[in-house]
Amino acid sequence: MKLGFIITGHGHFASGLYNAVELIAGEQKLFEVVEFLPQDPLEDLKVALQFKLDQLLNQEKCDEVIFFVDLMGGTPFRTAMEVAHPYDNVEVLAGISLTLVIEAVGARMTGSDIPTTIKNALEAGHNGMIHAQIPKASAVAPEPTEGI
Repeated sequence: MKLGFIITGHGHFASGLYNAVELIAGEQKLFEVVEFLPQDPLEDLKVALQFKLDQLLNQEKCDEVIFFVDLMGGTPFRTAMEVAHPYDNVEVLAGISLTLVIEAVGARMTGSDIPTTIKNALEAGHNGMIHAQIPKASAVAPEPTEGI
């Protein structure tokens, strides 16, 4: 089963994230990037997303496609939802992170089906978010010392 990916978002988010994916996981096949820049008309975004989807489904003969979108509710998200809606084999994930996409790439490499890929990617994305802190010097209590 061939699974294709399309990543989109505001500004250069999509190409930046794709470059990071390639740095970590190597060159990716069946993985398209569509940017939405401030000067781009909405209709151009829709045409570009539909073109990339058609390319993956028809020319590359993907069985399923996942759209990765930066932000739920934004223009790229709404447009991806509109483009994906007529298809039973196209899904949209929003609020993505590098961790989430790397997990999906790994799942695709092992031949996971789309429900398992999505489940594992969302779980990895969620688990990849932490509030990392190094204790401040002033917050560390001094070691007790013996009196003089």
